[in-house]
Amino acid sequence: MTALLEVDGLTKSFGRGRKRHQVLHDVSFSVPAGRVVGIVGQSGSGKTTAVRCVLGLDQPDAGAVRYDGFDVLAAGRAQRRRFQTEVQTVSQDPYTSLDPRMRVEKIVGEPLWIGGLRDRAALRARALEALALVGLPDDAGSRFPRAFSGGQRQRIAIARALITRPRLLVCDEAVSALDVSVQAEILNLIRTMQRQLSLSVLFVAHDLAVVKYLCEHVVVMSEGRVVEAGSREAIYDAPATEYTRRLLAAVPRTDPAAERARRHARLSAGAGR
Repeated sequence: MTALLEVDGLTKSFGRGRKRHQVLHDVSFSVPAGRVVGIVGQSGSGKTTAVRCVLGLDQPDAGAVRYDGFDVLAAGRAQRRRFQTEVQTVSQDPYTSLDPRMRVEKIVGEPLWIGGLRDRAALRARALEALALVGLPDDAGSRFPRAFSGGQRQRIAIARALITRPRLLVCDEAVSALDVSVQAEILNLIRTMQRQLSLSVLFVAHDLAVVKYLCEHVVVMSEGRVVEAGSREAIYDAPATEYTRRLLAAVPRTDPAAERARRHARLSAGAGR
């Protein structure tokens, strides 16, 4: 299957001299077009650093990042602009990722403004379209982030990411700050958007239950290395490493899908009274 994103042999160190610490060791993985790939590992495993190198926020010491066939790390201005438009991110904390001084309509439309769109009517129309896509009403655009819950704020962040009509969505711990029931709603939204828009998704998390629910292919990282990679079924049914087995053993018995089903059952029971 054709890879939209290819990461090959990333190495990254921080510090100098004796204090130099290598955090990535020859990390390689790919994201096929139209697929959902999860990177999972405990805190300190290097998964976020790998994503920062992919996005150009950190410069790797060695290795290559190829997007749709071109080298991102050596890209010219036109290719870099294309990459920044077609690859969008959703970060971990919906309480800090949205500017509290800006109305939601302006927050969501900001990527288009940065990209050069100056027609205010067009900006507003696109922002309202993006908000509707993630299940928020038109009047959400005129309000400030403080008026929304954590789950709603993450929907706003997803709307902002989708407004440029990206091909690849990078979610870095995008549900870890949310309650379990809200996690299920956001995971379902991401899955719906992925299918509806034919998105490729790189989903970074430490929770294997969340990754199992959403991702088709899983990359397991530990201490800056890829220790195992394969299909969801291969990783969860027959893990090849002791590290992965320990991660799986730590997964709670409930997962977002099960929580959503129980919540639906409670609501149905309440409606029948």
